[in-house]
Amino acid sequence: MHKSAVLNFLETFYAQLDADHIVLVPVRPKALNDEEAFTGDYDFLASPESIDPILLQLFTMAAKACLNFTVNQVKYGKTKIYLYDPQDSRSVTLEIWSHLEVKDKGWLRYIFFEDVEPFVTKAPGLGYQFDPEVESLYYLSHLKTKRKDLRSDGVQERLVHYTEVVRAHPVLQELYARLAEQPGVRDEVAAKANAVLAEKGILFSASHREKRVAAADRYRAAKRHRIRGKWLRFLRITPVLGPDGVGKTSLINALKTISRSRVHYYRFKRLFRHNWLYQLSRAILKRRFPKTLQKNQYDDIHGTWLHTIAWIRYPLLVLFSLLSRRFMFSDRYYHDLLIKNTRFLEKQTRFRSNWKRLLRKSPGTFCLVQLDAPTDVIHSRKEELSAQAIDAYRTSVFEMYLKKPSIVYSYINTSLSLEHCSRALLHSSAALGVKP
Repeated sequence: MHKSAVLNFLETFYAQLDADHIVLVPVRPKALNDEEAFTGDYDFLASPESIDPILLQLFTMAAKACLNFTVNQVKYGKTKIYLYDPQDSRSVTLEIWSHLEVKDKGWLRYIFFEDVEPFVTKAPGLGYQFDPEVESLYYLSHLKTKRKDLRSDGVQERLVHYTEVVRAHPVLQELYARLAEQPGVRDEVAAKANAVLAEKGILFSASHREKRVAAADRYRAAKRHRIRGKWLRFLRITPVLGPDGVGKTSLINALKTISRSRVHYYRFKRLFRHNWLYQLSRAILKRRFPKTLQKNQYDDIHGTWLHTIAWIRYPLLVLFSLLSRRFMFSDRYYHDLLIKNTRFLEKQTRFRSNWKRLLRKSPGTFCLVQLDAPTDVIHSRKEELSAQAIDAYRTSVFEMYLKKPSIVYSYINTSLSLEHCSRALLHSSAALGVKP
């Protein structure tokens, strides 16, 4: 059977994670085929420390395959990935959790990765998987946590699957049989499943001091994450990053035509070039350099100083966004000032020595959009940066995202059609409030 491009990509992606010994465990069974991939999502569990390596591998492979994707981390502890099929308008959704949720009186609401890790096994050629008994137990708990309707087709399919899995486990076989005969006992069956998970040292009661403290810390972190997300969404400023010739202006203008929201194109350079401090400093400092030095080269040399100037005028950008009630899509952002030598063909492009400090000081954003394309495609449009500069810029932007994540990150490869790219941007911007 013919598989879509995105499913072929996923197979290769899973295989690479497996080869790199990055543990990504399916929480519930779901086939990787066209019939199931584009409905619902694929649920996984991974350790918090594995999330960045997973995203880095995704970025590296997607850039080579020219595949657009979005990373949504609106909910703390859940990394939602949308992979857009380049052949049509469909997308495949992955949900990677760094914990499992439980909602049952008397038990802590989180199951931590380290507590289920002993029950994760590696099967040759199949990647990582849960012990079937533990997976079956947690699904019973999950039914109550998410208040699942046992009559739905998806739930029925999984109940049939797990009924087969638990044939060798008398206790679980009895629980699944009761559920099939009496759907109304869902919560009672879930409570018994949770008790068995507790016996196995996976789920803990609220009286367990160490786990209660860890759960409280996670709850507070989730609350801070939620507050930060609401504030950044309120500001409605979205950086669109990419080298010259990648199509930033074209894509933002395309978004304006397909969205009902008030989308505004903004040039980040206005934050410093329209400032008198910039004009004065340039008049003084450019005396040190040849008269042929271009503005972009001056900006490249004095990126740290321009970062400060841009910070001074940033409140004006926020004020304009709030008063106009527009979604501001900024052509470039503070990230561009953290990379040096992009405008000098004879020099190696790299981070500034103080880039991490500057990144911490840079204003956060709810969404971050990175535009990219193969180097030869970019050069065919505009040849202002060297191949080394384009490669360094590509990886540097993603490294900055991992170091200081936005709530939503969107990777868009503009070698694909403008229609496909603008549709992906509109989809990723929906979390910000941009309407189709």
